[in-house]
Amino acid sequence: MAAKRSRKTRKIARKTRKIARKTRRKTGKTTKRKIVRKTKKRPVKRKRSTQSSNVKHDTDIGTLSLRPYINAKRRAKQDEIKKYEQKYLARYKPPKSIKSSNVKHDTDIGTLSLRPYINAKRKAQQNEIKQYEKQYLSRYKEPKTRPKLKGWTESDVDLGVLNLSPYVNSRRSIQQNELKKYEKKYLARYKPPKSNPIKSSNLSVIEEPKIDLKKERRKYENEFLVRYKKQQKAKPMKKTKELEWQPEPKIDLKKERRKYEKDYVSRF
Repeated sequence: MAAKRSRKTRKIARKTRKIARKTRRKTGKTTKRKIVRKTKKRPVKRKRSTQSSNVKHDTDIGTLSLRPYINAKRRAKQDEIKKYEQKYLARYKPPKSIKSSNVKHDTDIGTLSLRPYINAKRKAQQNEIKQYEKQYLSRYKEPKTRPKLKGWTESDVDLGVLNLSPYVNSRRSIQQNELKKYEKKYLARYKPPKSNPIKSSNLSVIEEPKIDLKKERRKYENEFLVRYKKQQKAKPMKKTKELEWQPEPKIDLKKERRKYEKDYVSRF
């Protein structure tokens, strides 16, 4: 596998190819080896790209270019348009802003417009309504203040239905009148009590005395000690000798060993 070339080597190779093509056209064929040697000796400097015009080229490429002819035609058209616009603007005066009505148009559009007929009908209807309203208001008089309508219990129209509400209401009204009369008599006999002023001493809250914990603790301890002493006197006292601890005697190993040896020797 061939190793990849770097960007610089690729650019140099492209430039060498272009130079070789140009030289082949001007002069005869040249070998690749000579061109490569020249590039190695003299590295080609990178020239800045100058914007060459569309009409003229620095080098004759030998190809048919139609751009100059197209650009020339375009420029000629643009010049004609500019001249025409200048003449037109000199003659042209901007019209004053006139509010065009819905009926009349400044220009004949050539389309069927129904707006004027619709607006005319609408205006005629509105005028008729206004005239009718004026006549109606002239005939109309404000109604006089009528008395209040009767309650729902008494209606002008006989519905033919059994209606017990008037009898019930009459009984209720009689009972309420009796209650009112009784209340009046009771209130006349009743005398409200006199408002005695309440003394501040009755209202004051009695504060509880603070408890002295130390004194109570001493009392309790004294009582407890008295009871404890009585209990001790009642119980019989045990003898001290039984309770004494007797330590075990120490064993003398040397003496025991000698005894064992004597017994063992006496056997033989």
